Amino acid sequence: TKQGKEDYLIISLICYLGLRISDIINLKLSNIDFDNNIISIIQYKTDKKLVLPLIDKVKYPLLDYLKNVRPNDTELDYIFITFEKPYRHHIELTKHWIYVKFLDTFFRTNSFTVFKFIPIPLFVMGPQPSFIT
Repeated sequence: TKQGKEDYLIISLICYLGLRISDIINLKLSNIDFDNNIISIIQYKTDKKLVLPLIDKVKYPLLDYLKNVRPNDTELDYIFITFEKPYRHHIELTKHWIYVKFLDTFFRTNSFTVFKFIPIPLFVMGPQPSFIT
């Protein structure tokens, strides 16, 4: 589904590149250099330049999203835009929404090792399972 492909891309950006939610929401097509496999952004929180490799585990979900989900008949530079006209920046991708989607996927797949790589505040998780302490 459209929503599933968007969710998968967002989770890939979090898991494999460690991007912050604010940086994902503000990610633009102009930040992506497909020829050199680089993502270059100015971080929202720190206002510092960040250059990341566009690894295959992010590149292919991104290409799939751009080809099959994101509307092509728009001049908007943001990657995440609404699915329906009038197209606009998909600012509704809030921290809460992404954490809920991530945690839902996390617990359905039982991929507990991902906690080594993802800085999720423990208050989002609720009570800590005994294996985390």
